[in-house]
Amino acid sequence: QYINSVTSNVQTQIDAKPDLSDDQTWTGSQRSPLLTDNDGSFDLNARNNFFCTPAGNITLTFTNHTSGQSGYILFVNSGHTISLAATTKADANLTATLSTAGTYLVSYFDNGTNAYLTTSAVFV
Repeated sequence: QYINSVTSNVQTQIDAKPDLSDDQTWTGSQRSPLLTDNDGSFDLNARNNFFCTPAGNITLTFTNHTSGQSGYILFVNSGHTISLAATTKADANLTATLSTAGTYLVSYFDNGTNAYLTTSAVFV
């Protein structure tokens, strides 16, 4: 038994492959589609970017906090009350803004313990 096209020691070739813990240069696109999550609980292990249309009052919650992760939520609300979990941080006006009917782009940055949010004004 043999492996076709082997030109040197196989283990040496395997060992020469890049270590993904090192900085990488990507030549292809690195993206994933939006994940729809309408209950306001965003799993940071699932994706970076989300789409949310709440059907009722919700509490914005992030699970699986990952230091340095960031992303967006395209948030379309028909006027339901929005609140924040204890580990979801935002300025004093964010919940009032998002509780007003409209479409918003919410950005988040996670420090491994808390998710910090900012939001756009309503899109027209």
